[in-house]
Amino acid sequence: MSIVKQKSTSRIKTHVFPNGVRLIYESSRNNLPITSIYAYCNVGSVNEPDSIRGAAHFIEHMCFKGTKKIPKSKDIFAVYDNVGAFLNAFTEKRYTRYVVKTNDEFAHNCIDMVSDMMLNSTFNRTEFVKEEKVVIEENLRSRDNAESDLDDLTESLLYKGSSFSFPIDMVEYHEEGSFDYDKIMKFYRHFYRPENMVVSIVSQLPFTEIVRMVEQSYFSKRVKVQPLKTTHPIYAMQLSTVQQHSLQCMLMKKKGIDTVHMNLSFRTCNQTSHDKYVLNFLKHIFSGTFGSKLTTLLREQNGLTYTSRASTTYYDHAGDFTIYTQMNNEKVFHNGSPESKGVLPLVISMLNDVIRKGVSESEFKTAKQNFRGKVQIELEDSSILAGHNGRELLLYSDPDNIISYMDFYEHYIQPITRADLLSVIRKYFRKDRMILTMVSQHLPNEMDVIHACEELIQ
Repeated sequence: MSIVKQKSTSRIKTHVFPNGVRLIYESSRNNLPITSIYAYCNVGSVNEPDSIRGAAHFIEHMCFKGTKKIPKSKDIFAVYDNVGAFLNAFTEKRYTRYVVKTNDEFAHNCIDMVSDMMLNSTFNRTEFVKEEKVVIEENLRSRDNAESDLDDLTESLLYKGSSFSFPIDMVEYHEEGSFDYDKIMKFYRHFYRPENMVVSIVSQLPFTEIVRMVEQSYFSKRVKVQPLKTTHPIYAMQLSTVQQHSLQCMLMKKKGIDTVHMNLSFRTCNQTSHDKYVLNFLKHIFSGTFGSKLTTLLREQNGLTYTSRASTTYYDHAGDFTIYTQMNNEKVFHNGSPESKGVLPLVISMLNDVIRKGVSESEFKTAKQNFRGKVQIELEDSSILAGHNGRELLLYSDPDNIISYMDFYEHYIQPITRADLLSVIRKYFRKDRMILTMVSQHLPNEMDVIHACEELIQ
């Protein structure tokens, strides 16, 4: 018998089919006849053994290349093209997601098609060889991107020792003869099965109708395989990050990159810690508004950089808070004269200021109002709701404790106080949690960078 659970406080409903696939549904917040479908498979690059790095991303590609029912990729795309549906897929370190957005009229066809793609991909050997070349070309494009190199460098230090330190994909994973067909197929069959999937749908269509559509798709079919062993030693995530005791710094020289790309990062908490909501709000104060701290300091007051932002990442075992800036190589330490501070010392000074005093009452109030307004605006986008619900169910597995995106601000952000911010700032903004990385053709002296970072007061 199927298990149905519904929270009385929201429009979120869940349904577990007999084969283990989980459906999470929410009625859309607008009157548009649009259905958003986010289908998640609980596998990412962190599950890959060294012998097949890049497998999760490659399998995502192969799921578009043909099924038993529709063996040619052009015919798969025609299903979506003929109804004007949006289709895409993304491989993350922790999971893989397939995204469809379509008119309600064609929701049934699209649900059926994406289930066929995910569960019945044939992995034609000719297409296998051809698509690997396409993946290599995609990675060559990423290799020309300084930000991509910077992020890979940063995460190799932040998550050193764990599965999360490796890039999702890179050209080096596809050296001649390194991608074994049988190993990739074994990986695909191990993870791409209904009990390892979450289907998140936001639609004006009634929940009962969506349940019927999923039930008639391949998502609800029984698979004649052994029960999934998520702790299989070959595919298990490694969560033991190398402990950090002092500031770490690494600079990468890259030809053809005239500007300096810099990440200043701090190791923070894992994805189950309540601190992540406070850090996310702090991120918003740093770069989420037109008058944010980074924009005001680096662009408006000092004219140093066009691009700066803060970001947060959380995984099963750890997370980070990262400040990214791109600047002229002559403005790392100084702004035109030795007496005028450049980007790095200004950012360190800003961090010291928030460590000492936290954020001002006016910054705090503005950020709260702005955060709330942005969440309310995003409610009209069914894709944001579907993505939020699917991730929550996939990563935390408890449908009774999922907070809808509509209630997100009131539940997690509104209760945050200035004292909470100050506590979290002082907890994580420390030199023994700090990692600085740079990518450029014109790198500064590494010892000068270290000395500038050592000015952090704790």
